[in-house]
Amino acid sequence: MILTYFACGDKIILDIQEVIMKKILSFTLIVLMLIPMMTWLNLSAASGSCGAGLTWSLSGGTLTISGNGAMNNYSYFEKAPWYDSRTSIKSVVIKDGVTTLGNYAFYECVALTSITFPKSGLVSIGDEAIRDCTALKSLTLPEGLETIGLIAIAYNPNLERVYIPDSVTRIRNMAFAQCTALKEIDYPASVTEVEGYIFSGCTAVERISLPDGITKIGLGAFEVCEKLTTINIPDTVTYIRSSAFAYCKSLKTITLPQSITKMETDVFNNTTSVTVECYADSYAENYCKTNGIAYKTLTAHEHSYSGAITTLVTCTEDGVITYTCSCGDSYTDTIPALGHAWLEWVVTTEPTTTTVGVERRECRRGCGSFESREIPMLEVSEPEITVSDYDISISMAENISYIRYALGEYSTASEIKNAAGCVTLNASKISEYTEEGICKLTMVNGGIYSLWIKMTDGTEYIYKADLSVMDQSVETYGVTLTVKNLYGVKDYFIAKGERTTYADVKANSVVQITKNKIGTKHDYTYILSDPGIYTVCVRYDDTARAHKFITVELTVTEPEFTENGLQLNVANLDDIKVIRTAYGEYNTPGEVKRAEGARAFTGKTVLKGLDNYSVQYREEGIVTVAVVYNNGYEVMYKYNVKKKTPEMKQEGSTVTFTNLDDLKVIRYAEGEYATSNQIKNAVGSKTVTASKVVNDSVSINLNSGTYTFCVQYNDESYNYYTVVIE
Repeated sequence: MILTYFACGDKIILDIQEVIMKKILSFTLIVLMLIPMMTWLNLSAASGSCGAGLTWSLSGGTLTISGNGAMNNYSYFEKAPWYDSRTSIKSVVIKDGVTTLGNYAFYECVALTSITFPKSGLVSIGDEAIRDCTALKSLTLPEGLETIGLIAIAYNPNLERVYIPDSVTRIRNMAFAQCTALKEIDYPASVTEVEGYIFSGCTAVERISLPDGITKIGLGAFEVCEKLTTINIPDTVTYIRSSAFAYCKSLKTITLPQSITKMETDVFNNTTSVTVECYADSYAENYCKTNGIAYKTLTAHEHSYSGAITTLVTCTEDGVITYTCSCGDSYTDTIPALGHAWLEWVVTTEPTTTTVGVERRECRRGCGSFESREIPMLEVSEPEITVSDYDISISMAENISYIRYALGEYSTASEIKNAAGCVTLNASKISEYTEEGICKLTMVNGGIYSLWIKMTDGTEYIYKADLSVMDQSVETYGVTLTVKNLYGVKDYFIAKGERTTYADVKANSVVQITKNKIGTKHDYTYILSDPGIYTVCVRYDDTARAHKFITVELTVTEPEFTENGLQLNVANLDDIKVIRTAYGEYNTPGEVKRAEGARAFTGKTVLKGLDNYSVQYREEGIVTVAVVYNNGYEVMYKYNVKKKTPEMKQEGSTVTFTNLDDLKVIRYAEGEYATSNQIKNAVGSKTVTASKVVNDSVSINLNSGTYTFCVQYNDESYNYYTVVIE
């Protein structure tokens, strides 16, 4: 280095500009050379050893400690091997087998938000091990932990919750100091001393619960707990050191027990608002008197306990009831487990002849417990055959593997199989005809049938089913009459009225349904023209069988017709099939349908959902309306269509219209027009509505000129008049 001096009076000036520039250039080169080396060092420090049997690894922001044994202790001067990466460590996972966290283990890990401890085995947390972890909000210390070291979890400004297990026997000085977000503290029951400054500066803490067994509260233990309002001092405390509750400005009352035998000076230094509750002639009372501290004397009392369930009893776990006195003293008692209370057995799987069933019962207390047991397989029994009309019903269908049947009387399986028209059903096909265990087969014809049935266990049965004699029944729907179960029927007659002899029915019959008409049908339907009482007389092929008489009443809903000028309203349209109409006089719906200009309104379209409908006509004249219902009932109605017409009278410049019942509107305008729309759109057009009609009359005063009037009714009747006013 070359230094140049300049003399200036009695001062000497050192010109070092050149020297400084050279130093800057040299320093820059050194930094540039170190950057690759630093990067390599950082990458190489992703794992390593941290104890005789422990290793560490850092990946993706997670630091993992694994192995067996104790972690090395570190210090302010000799940091943990991951210290240089502390700003990128977001979580720590401590595996089973780690027994201690060394001093300064996670010191200043400012990005750390979670620590996962081993389930067991960790016995101590070293001095300043979790200090200055400013992002940490909660901490759950593991069961089995025994010691928390000096300043171990201090200076964590965002730590809100800490769980300390009852296995902890010592918490050393300043362990939680300056944790300014911590609000509640539940001290473990196994610790006997609150050591010095342990919660000093925890400015957010509001409640502290100290367990029975604490004998000493250390120097400055709760100093500057500014929001502390509630703390219990157990009856086991004998010694409180200086400044234990100093600067606790929110503390209003504190109860000191009779067990205290020593308190140092300034226990409540600058806690000016506190009032000490203490017992007469106790050490605490004398301390307050001597030091000028406000106090309130308590009188000794007998405990009065009230009980509350603090742990619910279950079927298998004991419950706990806690008895508490107003003074804070409490004790617990055990509620024996209830045992299960079983509901009735419920079948969850039905047994069959080939598989066992299952039934289950649950505990009524809602604990989720249940028991299951098997239901023995069903014994195979013989199926039951019943007949009704054309149907053969077979029970125990789920236990049948085959059914084979044929018309005729046969004695063996092979005879049935070889019979003409034999039908065979396997288990799959049987299931299609089965409902609630009954297989119902509908035969094409009546007669005697032979059935071969094979069960799933191999047992075979032969049955006869007699469908040769059937009982007829009648179903009605409006004027539609259906006779059912026609096997063996020769013919039947239908006569109007209630009749009891064949001769009477035949003499008054409306129709005879012969065997040729019936053919192979099971049922036959006939539509009568009118409702009323009818008698059906059935005759059989078997002449020895007596005739059967069935009396029924056919009922219908009659349509109602309301005539209204160019409209005809038809009501009672429930179950309507069609309304047909045409100009002219006709006698049947078919004639109306075939008439020129015929119109139809069906129940599936125009009339759907309507109870009444107005048929609109445009011309006057006789019309025929055919109303046909789905039940076969038909009504013919004739109507002389006439449009509605007013009476007009002109007196001078006044025109008067009368006979205006059901008026819709009167339109008029000066000039001559042919349609209502032309009048409506004419200049100066005027309208008179039905509301202007008084006593069936409307009078209109006009100026001189020629006017056209249109008088329109609600039935769409239009009447035009030309009026000249002189």
